[in-house]
Amino acid sequence: MKKLLILLAVGLFYVSPPIKSASASEGVCGYYAFAGAFHSYRSAKRRANRVGGQVFNLDDSDSPNAGTGLWVVGAGPGPRRWANQRKRRFRRNGVRDAYIASRCMY
Repeated sequence: MKKLLILLAVGLFYVSPPIKSASASEGVCGYYAFAGAFHSYRSAKRRANRVGGQVFNLDDSDSPNAGTGLWVVGAGPGPRRWANQRKRRFRRNGVRDAYIASRCMY
């Protein structure tokens, strides 16, 4: 029972932020906190595991760098305030150049 309560508490801590748009044709839009870009999925996944993020294919986004074959580590989408909190968490975990941006992921 104690383990169940701990797992529920941890799960509530990591609840996803609200999503602005979930339409497949429009993409999933909002503010994202980013913690690095990599040429290989494997490198991005290692960073994501270390800092607590997800891996996104930048080619499937409205980023000005779409089409370059990069994988990005980030969290989102969510409101700007939430993304800033995640950016600060990434920086505390050693990603000094973490930043936020408004993006749509398709």
